[in-house]
Amino acid sequence: MPSSSSASTAVVIDAGVGVARVLAMSFSPSVRTAWQRWRQDNVSLYAPSLWQYETASAIRKSWAAGLISADEADAGLSTLLNFEVRIIAADGELIRRAIRWAERLQQRVAYDGVYIALSERSGMDFWTTDQRLANGARQAGADWVHWIGELVSPAAASTTANQ
Repeated sequence: MPSSSSASTAVVIDAGVGVARVLAMSFSPSVRTAWQRWRQDNVSLYAPSLWQYETASAIRKSWAAGLISADEADAGLSTLLNFEVRIIAADGELIRRAIRWAERLQQRVAYDGVYIALSERSGMDFWTTDQRLANGARQAGADWVHWIGELVSPAAASTTANQ
């Protein structure tokens, strides 16, 4: 089981964390805070190979919706591809664990389960931008799953809540 301590030397991040690092999103300030802490503490970042597809899809979706320009999409993608995130290829055991996590979380698809399974198997904390996922995973016993919004200062949280 991963440690829920703040002294992690490696963490798993979801696609939302990567995307919020390069595009302006509601939780981008929390992601920047986390990223600074991780860099300062020499924390290694990991993600399943799914991360690359999900981040590219999120950037494309923002571009297609007219939220960002083609140049911003290119710049965001270039930045994401240059992040020092170690990509872990899926194997049969990881996929089996992901399916079991999807069942525990009562999800029809296994995308989120892949991240949780990787963090569980590797003993790393998992950081997500999906609050419902974090809450559900913790209710299912995964106390090493964290919502990025946990890092928002009380002042910033009240500002965000009032918007």
